[in-house]
Amino acid sequence: NLGDFESEPNIKIYGNGSLSFILNDIEVTVNNVMSSVEIDTKLLTCIGNSENKNRDLTVDFPTFKIGTNTILIPIETGITRMEINPRTIYR
Repeated sequence: NLGDFESEPNIKIYGNGSLSFILNDIEVTVNNVMSSVEIDTKLLTCIGNSENKNRDLTVDFPTFKIGTNTILIPIETGITRMEINPRTIYR
């Protein structure tokens, strides 16, 4: 995040079942996914197949800190693809 503030990303992940990734040492998991789910931190929504999946998100909505952010996708998580819109904020 090269911006001046923490950003509220939009993250779309593809796969089935419980999908997990690690963002800055915090494991983010969405349970009961069928094909894909979209986590929108700015809107505080987690949507999969037109259904509200907020209750299936196991942590608070993820944010990108200022500077370098690390995302790890362990092979065994079932994620087949990830799309990220960081929504960088400048003054």
